[in-house]
Order: sequence, then structure tokens, then C-alpha cells
Amino acid sequence: MTSADVFNEIESMTEEQLDDLLQAIKDRLDELRDNSDPVMVGDVVEFSVRKLTVTGVVAKTTDKRCTVNATLVDGEYTINQKDVNILEAGSATEIPPSSE
Repeated sequence: MTSADVFNEIESMTEEQLDDLLQAIKDRLDELRDNSDPVMVGDVVEFSVRKLTVTGVVAKTTDKRCTVNATLVDGEYTINQKDVNILEAGSATEIPPSSE
């Protein structure tokens, strides 16, 4: 498919289809630009929430997000994996018990 074919196809798309296409392009660009290490359950991570720095252990992950058991504050916080810095790699067997 040539660029001209793509442009012609775009011309016939509805606003909703264009929104979907735009989101797909943004997601693909994020994937191509992502050079972060994968986040694993049990990793100790650090990230910023507004002006607060939170440190905690990763309790569970999805393809793009992770749930962190915070150690400096009470509770959990779900964040995009690309927004955390791994401070120490852990193993899934080292997860502290959940308070759920």
C-alpha cells in the first residue's frame, strides 16, 4: 500500500474511524519509542505522583500497567509501566501479603 493509497483511505473515513486510527498510531509510536525495562511482579519501583515520590513493590502487572504496594504511603497505585524506575529487581515469590 502506498502513501497515496493511505491518504485516499483516510479521506473516506468517519470522525470516529479517524479517532480510532489516531489512537492506534499513538499506541504504535509509544511502543516503538519505549526503551524501558519490563516491570515484573516483586520489583521495587519508584515513581512520582504530583510532587510526591512513592516507593513500593510491584504486586501485579498487565501489558502496560502495574499495581504497586506502596511502602512510603498506605494503599496501592496503578501506573503506566513506562512511568516507573526500577530500583531493585525482585521475584514473584518475594511479594508481601496483600491487605485485601
